[in-house]
Amino acid sequence: MATDILVIVPVEPPIAHFADSVVRQTSGGRLHMPLTQAFHEFEEYVGAALELYKPSQRPHFGGEMWPPVIGTKAADFLASRAAQPPRRTLASITLATHLERAGLRWEVVDPGMQELHYWRKRFEQARANNPTAIAICTTFIVCEPWLRALCHVIREVLPSTKIIMGGYYYAVNVKKFLALDADIFCVGEGEQRLPAIVQALKGQRSLEEIPGLYIRRPDGGTHHTGSVEQLDMNELPIVDWSLSTRVEPPIDPIATPVATWVETQRGCVFSCEFCDYRTIQTPAVMTTDRAAEAILAAGVSPRGSVRITDSTATFPHKRWEEVLQKLIERGGSKAPLWCFARVSDINERSAELMKLAGVQHMFIGQESGDQRVLTEMKKGTNVKQVRPAVAALAKHGLNATFAFIHGFPGEDDASIQATRTLIKTLNDGHEDRPVALLYLAQPLVLFDLATVSQRPEMQGVDHWMAYDNARFPPQRALAEVLQTVMEVSRIPHAPAYLLMPGTFPGYWEEYFFFSPHRYEVFRWMKALERGVAIFLERDLEGTKPNDAELARLKEQILARREAIPVWRSRAERMAARAQRLVVQRLTREWTNEGKTGPGPLTRGLMGLSVLRDTRNPQLAREALKTGVYPTLGTVNLKESELDSLAADLRDESLGVEHRRRQVAAARKAFVPASALSRRGPNGEPVTPGASDPAENDAAT
Repeated sequence: MATDILVIVPVEPPIAHFADSVVRQTSGGRLHMPLTQAFHEFEEYVGAALELYKPSQRPHFGGEMWPPVIGTKAADFLASRAAQPPRRTLASITLATHLERAGLRWEVVDPGMQELHYWRKRFEQARANNPTAIAICTTFIVCEPWLRALCHVIREVLPSTKIIMGGYYYAVNVKKFLALDADIFCVGEGEQRLPAIVQALKGQRSLEEIPGLYIRRPDGGTHHTGSVEQLDMNELPIVDWSLSTRVEPPIDPIATPVATWVETQRGCVFSCEFCDYRTIQTPAVMTTDRAAEAILAAGVSPRGSVRITDSTATFPHKRWEEVLQKLIERGGSKAPLWCFARVSDINERSAELMKLAGVQHMFIGQESGDQRVLTEMKKGTNVKQVRPAVAALAKHGLNATFAFIHGFPGEDDASIQATRTLIKTLNDGHEDRPVALLYLAQPLVLFDLATVSQRPEMQGVDHWMAYDNARFPPQRALAEVLQTVMEVSRIPHAPAYLLMPGTFPGYWEEYFFFSPHRYEVFRWMKALERGVAIFLERDLEGTKPNDAELARLKEQILARREAIPVWRSRAERMAARAQRLVVQRLTREWTNEGKTGPGPLTRGLMGLSVLRDTRNPQLAREALKTGVYPTLGTVNLKESELDSLAADLRDESLGVEHRRRQVAAARKAFVPASALSRRGPNGEPVTPGASDPAENDAAT
């Protein structure tokens, strides 16, 4: 029987970043490769492989392997170098829920991080069912070359199948999104429109009557069907997580510990310039009763967790407290809850309610430890609110991940150091049971629909990491991130770095945050982090390693590992040395690529990657010669029309009229309106001015 719609949720693999020359020359060569080199140097010193992708290399806590081995699902080795824990995205289950209710014949593929050859095989399998359309969710993709190549593979394997493009990538780069080789582009919410698009492709209705679409014409033009009204979240059905067993690969959340997801509000009322949550949607919320019902309904995995994906679950305060009270009245969530939060929303009362309701971990976007930079960002919080928030979380046994940006416009040496000092002291006074388990420090990522992209110094930037002419360019920001990693590593109770190569703590969060052994895991991670940082200090600063400190760290690391024979230790030491030499060469090539072009090792790996992705020897030879990933998935477009549509979409998302719509939607969604009153530096209410209605909202 023919399939009406095949939905795919690709997560871009590392090859996507390798194929992007800007990423190679910035975050690749100046952050991830130096860290990876130092990681292999520490492995070489320890005499043991420390990456977690093999169970035999994992530590043990409480007599149990960590992370645990769950099922038999494993990623492609070259995709991630890690056995992937079971994953299920909210997008896959949400779209499956609505396609099922529409009575359509659907398939959804949600396999986590995979290479293009995996997708080619899956599309070849799909030929038997001749899908009317393939819908691509771009939410987990930021690198255009890989996304274009994915479209190219679909056109090769399923030439008569229509391609529907949706998801988040349009916020990364509007024009590049609209220039992809697709037939229909769906910007914004897809729950109701995706089934409608499929019905239209089957001849049951007209595409033209579906608002919010961009339809590619045969002549290369693009037609916009007009703006779309935001959905009422209270009228949407609760997401049906039982459909997870029908999504590929099938995962039974009852039998398998997995993170499930729930969304109880959309959009954001704050004005943070680095973020696009407020620009891509106007605020919409579920009632507190409906929100509590949705959160509990998502708790279908007894040994899993529930992630509340609201941009700021903790705001407005009154609504959040009501949701928590309703969860408490129902006995609290049986699965541990995770949410986004702001320090301005956390006090002893809210922390106590969160604990009783089942919240155990939150992600706090603090962004900076310098008040001047926070004001520049329009963050709307105060550095003085951090300590009381951490104390409240500590009192009730809650944990957090803190995120920071290095290099926002206006940043300087003093503000960077203030941020470092904050990170290093986050857990002061809570050394035995640290509140902040992880931290993320990263350079500014310049997405199209973040308002910082409108600043004069960012004009003309066509890649999220290519703002080289800014006063604080990415190269400098990345150097500051490495400095932060080195300094924070010296504080045993400071949070661990989320993106540490080999272990990637953020990858195993479900088994870390909610583990009864999380503080033991934390200390093991900090020992590994410090070992890596010692070699990073040697590589970058010429600092001679402290032999006594290294010996102590080695003992601490190996104490949690099963003993290995001498021959294996020697083999793993040699493997670490070989990997270190390869990474060292790539680091040198990528940091010099802007001046000398792709180096020989980069060209060789590019040729192999292209051959694997495309099966085209001619393209592989060209990539081997140039070191450039081929431009695939190109279409003849009417550039002037595309430029106009892209400009209109940016204005619709960033202009004054959008701001007015946002304020109106917020005041409708958040009742009473007083919940939107401004907050002063110490959290006190401040009456907003009346000079510009577009600015009369919660943000400063």
